[in-house]
Amino acid sequence: MADSENKSIMFNIEEHIRKRDPLDVRTLLLFNITVSLLLLYAGDFSVLLASFCVSLSVMILFKMWKVISKYIIALVIMQAFVLLSHVQMPYSWLRAVLGVFGFAGYMTARLLPLIMVAHTIIKKIPSSTLVYALRKMHFHKGFVLSLTVAIRFLPTARQEFIFIRESMRMRGIEITGKNFFKHPAMIIEYSLVPILFRSVKISEEMTAAAMVKGIEYEGKKTNLSNIKMTVYDLLFILVSLAFVSSSFYWNRVFDLSKIFFI
Repeated sequence: MADSENKSIMFNIEEHIRKRDPLDVRTLLLFNITVSLLLLYAGDFSVLLASFCVSLSVMILFKMWKVISKYIIALVIMQAFVLLSHVQMPYSWLRAVLGVFGFAGYMTARLLPLIMVAHTIIKKIPSSTLVYALRKMHFHKGFVLSLTVAIRFLPTARQEFIFIRESMRMRGIEITGKNFFKHPAMIIEYSLVPILFRSVKISEEMTAAAMVKGIEYEGKKTNLSNIKMTVYDLLFILVSLAFVSSSFYWNRVFDLSKIFFI
């Protein structure tokens, strides 16, 4: 009887180890850094399209079905702004406005592949796993802490702002552009001041949580995340880099200017 009770209360650490993700977080970080350099160097739409397709495959692997269509629509809209900026308009002010929208669309479209992978990391990778991965990559402790705090703080601050906006709405105060221009001081006071106080409170809570987790401990730390580079990560890196690199020569094989009107 005693043996059966001891077996029932035995702690099995294997049951608490987080299952491995489809791709290692270091693979995603490496891909983001490489693609950002390629997009900075190359201005061809083919490179952007290839990078977007690879980022799309990352979101599919992590089963982020709800936001995939939104990013596809965003790319189409941004590219439409770019196309409109090349249309000849009779008025100079209209050409200037379309030029501004075209430049904004061009820059936003080039950032979309990076934002998609970063979105996947934030939504699907726990902060503890990300910190452990960055430590294994020998990043500086200050950088790791700053990045972790930013990732944890921004969603919390956004949720707090939603609560403040709902509280203001219950009191008959709407945060709209019209009200901001009519009563700027009141809107700033009723929205900014609570955000500042809540930010201080959130930072204190996050600092206390980090202290409890032994953030100041200088020795070797363990983690319950299964972080390991496998053959799938290597295969993804090789295939994605080959696919994106080949996009430099797509214009020589296919006339993308006729297909996408660019």
